[in-house]
Amino acid sequence: MSYIIFCKGKRADKPFIVEDLKLRLYSMEELCYYVYSNVSLCDKELLQEQLATWIEAQCGLPDLAESLRIVLMKDPRPERIAAQIFAYTDYLNKQERDAVCERIRKYTQLGYNERRKMRGDYFYLDGKYKEAIKDYEDMLEQKAYDDQKMKHHLLYNIGCCYAAMFYYDIAYG
Repeated sequence: MSYIIFCKGKRADKPFIVEDLKLRLYSMEELCYYVYSNVSLCDKELLQEQLATWIEAQCGLPDLAESLRIVLMKDPRPERIAAQIFAYTDYLNKQERDAVCERIRKYTQLGYNERRKMRGDYFYLDGKYKEAIKDYEDMLEQKAYDDQKMKHHLLYNIGCCYAAMFYYDIAYG
């Protein structure tokens, strides 16, 4: 992406909140950046009627909201919603849009536990170590891992989180 992006719609007075990440989005460009940067986390957020309502009421884009509602009724897949949003805002060119939508499609085919681990990984990479530890420990407590390899990854990631917070004694144990 090496071109100017013209803003579509207006800046929202009330943000669209991505519940899982406690993230607030105030514009269509922020929404596009979130989808583009977090394809592994874009599943249920994009399949909400609330997103279309927010786009209509807060961003002032009723035609985009209506097209999203049609997609939600006919073919509710995250990659289709993302494609509609990217096409409307001209955030990505056709080739980039197709690549991102394909990545979203592949991630939505992963199992629930793998997506849940990716959410913890997102927190870890974003420096939100307490949230990452909570996600990883919840998965371990619920035995929500597919195999021993995933269990070892969860334990390793917990150790990395504690080490990043300088709790070396806990990370080592």
